[in-house]
Amino acid sequence: MLLLLSAFIFLAQTSPPQFDVARAKRVFDNNCAGCHGPEGSGGKGPRLAVPRLLRARTDKELAEIIEFGIPGTEMPVSRYLGPEALKLVTFYVRTLGANATPPQVAGETGRGKELFDGKGGCARCHTVDGYGGAYGPDLSDVGARRGAATLRESLVEPNAKIADGFVTVSAVTSQGERVSGLRVNHDNFTIQILEPSGRFRSFRKDTLLDLHEHPDESAMPSYRAVFSESELQDLVAYLSSLRGAP
Repeated sequence: MLLLLSAFIFLAQTSPPQFDVARAKRVFDNNCAGCHGPEGSGGKGPRLAVPRLLRARTDKELAEIIEFGIPGTEMPVSRYLGPEALKLVTFYVRTLGANATPPQVAGETGRGKELFDGKGGCARCHTVDGYGGAYGPDLSDVGARRGAATLRESLVEPNAKIADGFVTVSAVTSQGERVSGLRVNHDNFTIQILEPSGRFRSFRKDTLLDLHEHPDESAMPSYRAVFSESELQDLVAYLSSLRGAP
């Protein structure tokens, strides 16, 4: 009921006759830029200066995300934004999108794709446009969600930011078998683990000799010593070009 009422109030209001962009920017900078970067350029949160927001195709959807967050992600509830500030941020984000141009990222995207598919072996774990593995996050639109600096950091320092829903775990079964991989589902009694090979394993927790979660450890290795600086640049350029279906 609260969600519907809030959305109704927002939709009943129109953009201020004299939209104060400078004031809206201050509200955005104070509440959103810490994660989404200055002018929505991207950081640990998605890039917002894009023509199309996949989760927020309408102003109503965008306002609901800003106010109520996204469950299961680091996007929090905006407890301190009143109705006017909510409206200012919503229209400011739309302004960023309307003026957005694809970022110019140095590097050769074609060579970056070759490194992604070949030397890096990235397609074994990551899907792009329906092709690849499912062990890591789908990267089909990663260029629309992450800035170049964040993409580079994920390649050389993967532990700096663990992708939502990709917590690694290790376990020892009652037979002494060691199992490690991604935690897929779990409750008080059971846990399901996806191994790097793609095999799913399900266990009752009370049958395991040992079980540890590693929330600060990424399943992805560092590629700092794998790629040269020019190769990293090309790979980042390729990842930045991935923007999802039009």
